[in-house]
This record gives sequence, structure tokens and C-alpha cells, in this order.
Amino acid sequence: MDHVDSTGPQHQLQKYLLETVSIISLIWCLNHLWTRRKLYWYGFLLPGPVPLPLIGSSYALVGSSNDVLDNLVSLQDRWDTCKIWLRSTLFILVSNPRHIEIILNGPQSMDKDLFVYEPLTEVLGNGLVTAPGKIWKRHRRTIAPSFNQKILESFVRVFEEKAKLLGDKIGELVGEKGIDWYPVVARCTLDIVCETAMGVDMKVQSRNHRGIGECLATLMETANRKIFDIYYMNPVIWKLSNLKRTYDENIKYYFDITAEVIKQKKSELTDTRQEDHISPNKPAFLDLLLENSNFTEDELNAEIRTFLAAGTETTAASICAVLTTLGMFPDVQEKVYEEIVQVVGGDGYIEAGDLPRLKYTERVIKETLRLFPVAPVYARSIAQDVSLDGKVVPAGSAAVVLPIYVHRSPKYWKDPLKFDPDRFLPEESSKRHPCTYLPFSYGLRNCIGSKYALMSIKTILSTLIRRFRVYSEYKTVEEIELKLQMLLKFKDGFKISFEYR
Repeated sequence: MDHVDSTGPQHQLQKYLLETVSIISLIWCLNHLWTRRKLYWYGFLLPGPVPLPLIGSSYALVGSSNDVLDNLVSLQDRWDTCKIWLRSTLFILVSNPRHIEIILNGPQSMDKDLFVYEPLTEVLGNGLVTAPGKIWKRHRRTIAPSFNQKILESFVRVFEEKAKLLGDKIGELVGEKGIDWYPVVARCTLDIVCETAMGVDMKVQSRNHRGIGECLATLMETANRKIFDIYYMNPVIWKLSNLKRTYDENIKYYFDITAEVIKQKKSELTDTRQEDHISPNKPAFLDLLLENSNFTEDELNAEIRTFLAAGTETTAASICAVLTTLGMFPDVQEKVYEEIVQVVGGDGYIEAGDLPRLKYTERVIKETLRLFPVAPVYARSIAQDVSLDGKVVPAGSAAVVLPIYVHRSPKYWKDPLKFDPDRFLPEESSKRHPCTYLPFSYGLRNCIGSKYALMSIKTILSTLIRRFRVYSEYKTVEEIELKLQMLLKFKDGFKISFEYR
């Protein structure tokens, strides 16, 4: 048998290459550590779970979507300000309202964190929710005029019309239990967004459109696993998985919905121009985008996808949560019913001027959003070091706010799990720091659609509660488990049923 010369030229070359690669890798690692030394140092100074190589502190969050939420809340319970590493990204969890105000209202934290919002960006593109600060400023200036008070008031008739269709759908299933009402309500809110914000009547409820709700629910559950499941953190495993294929199929479906809306809108605009007539009654934000030459095709699509998702999902989740609380607390429901009848009448049309007079109903909505905020996380990239009472949130990290923790903290709310709408009486609200209540975020990048959402929720409730009594299988707030997706959802669904009054 021939003897292989281990000292030959080929072996020497292999040894040289191995040494070279090892030295280059070592230099890269040392350089990486050196350039990020501030992150590691300030992260070291903060309490939190110990990071491990490659996965960081992900082990402290792993589990189902409701486990992840519980684990994050547990960290905040233990430490007012703490750190957690997800892979190589340093996150600082912040819960003090004074600190939250600094983060959400500071120019040094204008950008959303890419790691947390990556799944949303893949679905929505760079719309108002996810866009970098510079793009966001330009888009917000353009879009804001389409959400002024006069225009919002013109939408009330559409809110009511679509709410009555929702009532008809509920009427077909009166008395039945175990129904998942969320997709039904989401079709109503999608119908509303298409006709108001987009200026297109898609007749979603009449067509029994699958809707964005089911599609986004699948996308967000999948994205949640991609972020927090150690197994899917490996990009190769993720790309080869069935989960990725499901994700791609639902993104395509969502893009198809967007394309359908744009196609119909452009068709209507062409017909309008041919008739040489422009209707003043549809000052939709989509009209502004289509007429604005500064928007690229990608930016146009991103904003449409953003508004379809935000207007559909957040409003539907909020309405279902309010219906659940009304079902849990019959005395509250009766007061809401009496106020609506007194203000609007037993069967009269709802006028825009009626909505501000529904004071108690508004407090019920706000108290529901305190206990069940739709947005689970606000995460901001930190461009410059921020000092929070001596604790430094370093540039290059991300600050994270959990509204559900702040909203339910006994530090800021007496008997936090008690349902009490009178917390939002003006004299009570004035006693609290504004950042103890964050259903629509706060500061520079607060939700542009908060007034729109509140008006549509009031109108839909006024329509439904005059027609139906609502019941819930839940009896206490404590028994409702929540799960973390891109929106906060009830783990076991909205257990409600209806009866005619």
C-alpha cells in the first residue's frame, strides 16, 4: 500500500489555508466584538436572562405564542428595566411611563426595530407602521389630510350601513354558541376600510370574502414562530420548511387582495374622468396616493396593504373584545344600551354628532382596550444613547414597550384586573401619566387612525347593541388567556353569542 506523504505540498497548502481562514475568522470576531463593545458593556450592566452563544436569551421566551407573552411579562414583573438578547440584537424592556415617553417621543428612536417588525415589513412593505423615519414623515404629511374630522364624519353613514350587514349575518346565527365571530366581524371592518379609506365598495360581506383576517392570522402566527422558535431561527431550516411555504401562500393571497382593490379603484377613476365628474363625497386616502407623483409603485402598494391590515385587524379585534366584556358584565351592557337609545334613539339613524355624546360607551371601549390592547409590542431602534434615570439604552440596541404589562400594572392602576369604565372619567384620567395607557401608541409615531377606529367602533356597537343582547362564556378577566402575535389575541377565541332584544 502506498504511503501518503503528510508533509507534501498539498498537505502544506491545506494547512496554510486552514490557518489563514482561522486567523481571518478570529480577526473578524475580535473586530465585531470591538465595534459592539458598548452594546455588550451596557447590556452587561442591566439585569436580565444570561445570553448564550448564537441564540442569545431566546431560551427565556420559547414556547407557544401565549407562553412568549407570559415570559415577557414575567421579566417585566421582575425588573422595571431589563435586557434580553435575541440572537445578536440587544433589547431593553422599558415599563416606567416616564421612560416610555422618552422612548416613544424621542427623535433618537424614530425608527421601528427591524428584527421585531421584519415579518410585518415582509407583508406590508414600508407603510406608515413599518417605514423608516424619513419615509414615514413624508408619507404621514401626505396622508394626514384624508383623516381630518370633517372627512371622518362623512364616513359614519358607511360605518352604519356595513354594521347593519354585520347584524344580518349575526341574525342568521342568533343563539348559536361556539362560533368564531372574529372572521365575521373582520369581513365587516374590511368592507368599511375598502369603502371609506380606499373609496371602493368591494361588497366583502355580501361575497363572503375570505378576508384579510384569516390570512393575516396565519401570517402572524407563522411569523411568531419564525422569531421565537429556536429551530426556525436557522435560515436554512426556515426556507425548507412547510411553515415557510404556508407563509408565502398567504402573502401571495394578501397581495392579490391589494391588487384587486387597486384595480377596481383605477377603473372607477377612469370612468369618473370619462364622465368629467369628480365626486366630493369620497375623499379617500387612496385618491391622495394615486394623485401624488412622489409615491413610487412600491410605496403605494405598501400603504394600501398597511391600511387594509391595520383598519381591518385592529378594529375587528377591538370590537370582539368589547362585545366580550359587554357579555361578561350585563350591568355594563345595559348602561351602554340605555345611553345609545337615549342619544341615538331605538331605531334611528346614527349621526356623526351622536358619537361624541356616547360618553359612557367610550369609557367602556377605553377600559376594554386597557385590559386587552390590540398592539402587543412597540419596539424602537435606538440611534443615539438614551439615559433613563442613569440606565443607558445604547445606540444600536432596541427599546421595547409592552402595553399589556403597563395597562395591568398595580403600580399605575388600582385593582388592575377589575373592569371599571369610570377609570376614564376626565377627573380620573388627569391624575395618570399619559404613557400608562397606550392602545394607539404615543408620541411622534402614534396611530393616525385612532379617531377613525373609535368612531367606527362606536357606530358598530350602537348598531348591534340596539338589536341584540350579547353573552359571553367568560366570567372573569383572569380566565381570558392571551397570545402574542403581531396583534394580541384571545388564546381560546371570543366566546360570545347573541339573542334578539
